[in-house]
Amino acid sequence: MTKHHEDSHTTTLDPRFFDGTGTPTPQESAPGLSVGTVHFDAACRNQWHTHTLAQILVVTQGLGLYQTQGEAARLLQPGDIVTTGKDVNHWHGACANHSMEHVAVTLKDADGGNPGPVRQR
Repeated sequence: MTKHHEDSHTTTLDPRFFDGTGTPTPQESAPGLSVGTVHFDAACRNQWHTHTLAQILVVTQGLGLYQTQGEAARLLQPGDIVTTGKDVNHWHGACANHSMEHVAVTLKDADGGNPGPVRQR
């Protein structure tokens, strides 16, 4: 079943997976993918994690950071697009003095199952 934007609900970020505060807003869920907006308050970031298939981030507001394990963090600005492949350990979130918002498109397992919560490493 598809979940459309008008059906979406807003909650707070799960402190098991995020360091800081912000707001996720699920927008679309269908077999094979989920789409949602995540607002990170200043200095909020998620923990190191991977995805079982892939994730695409489109920055829509503010300033943020994205880091892949073993590489330097990179600055994110509105309009930036980040593609993270299968099992790539990474984190993303807002800069220390700026909030950041992105749309996250997460590809799910072939059977439509949720790839699971972010995993801390």
